[in-house]
Amino acid sequence: MRTLSRSLFVAGCLLVAPLLVSSALGYAFCNMSWNWQTYPMGEDVLLNPNCIDPNVGTQNQQLEAYLNGLEAWNNEGTADFIFTYGGRTSIVGNIHDGHNVASFVNYNTGSIATTYIWGGYNISECDVIFNDYSYSWNADGWPLSNEMDVWNIAAHEFGHFLCLDHSSYSAATMYAYASYGETYKRDLYFDDINGIVALYGSAGSQDIIIQFQPQSTTIARGDTLKIDVTATNNSSSSVSCTFWTTAFLPNGSLYDVFGPFNVNFSPSQTKNGTLKHKIPNAAPCGDFMYNGYIGQYTYDKWDMEHFAFTVTMSGDNTGPARARGLTTVSATGELFE
Repeated sequence: MRTLSRSLFVAGCLLVAPLLVSSALGYAFCNMSWNWQTYPMGEDVLLNPNCIDPNVGTQNQQLEAYLNGLEAWNNEGTADFIFTYGGRTSIVGNIHDGHNVASFVNYNTGSIATTYIWGGYNISECDVIFNDYSYSWNADGWPLSNEMDVWNIAAHEFGHFLCLDHSSYSAATMYAYASYGETYKRDLYFDDINGIVALYGSAGSQDIIIQFQPQSTTIARGDTLKIDVTATNNSSSSVSCTFWTTAFLPNGSLYDVFGPFNVNFSPSQTKNGTLKHKIPNAAPCGDFMYNGYIGQYTYDKWDMEHFAFTVTMSGDNTGPARARGLTTVSATGELFE
């Protein structure tokens, strides 16, 4: 068992982490990977929205920023892997405990953020810690000139999760330095995509994609959460697959919401539908995370989509929380026929 660490530094600082395998194209590897898994990276990532900066935003906004960093790699590249979200956690720090975790720490790590990787040639676990002691953070939109952007830095660190090392291209997400107010690392550079495809191989174009558009993200107890869903088959072949959704409650526990539902696509077909979920009168109030997947239930996720929503206490439902969460009222439209 060996442990590697990769750190991101403020522009102008000395870079001390060596690159192990270099490429003339700019990208580099750390001589480890998730390729031993049947479906790289094959494991969920747990997220801890524990930044204590007063201006960082809500915990849901922190989760969204983390997830946007994950999905930069899912959505922009064509490599044969997918990150999947495993829910909120209270785990903090770089602990070799069998869980892949991202969290903030309130001590000086010597860098903006650091990713720790355990394993031999085959990665068994990764953790990333964000330095909340030395830096101010922003997760609610666009960072100020004295703030680090959570989405921006998360995209870089989750590249390390996949065992990309630092790129020599200053425009790359995997460049070793970052600046206050910087956001360009949110979007992968061509060198980032080339590197991840070189490491994991190409899956070609993403054949099936899903998109969510919630009609509201603040729902009172007793009201209905309505979600417009679009699923597209980008391939020239007919495809049969499965769609399902889950949700994380404010306490971080996971439960199944809808599906699995079998979907059949003709070549290049787009299907639309609407899901409606009743929020019980005794549902817990607070921040939920709604997750959708399409692929082969449950082991093979071809694409995922998510959004955060908040359940509030309505004027006539002030009792204690007893129910677990959402109840499906209807699934309508061509997607669910």
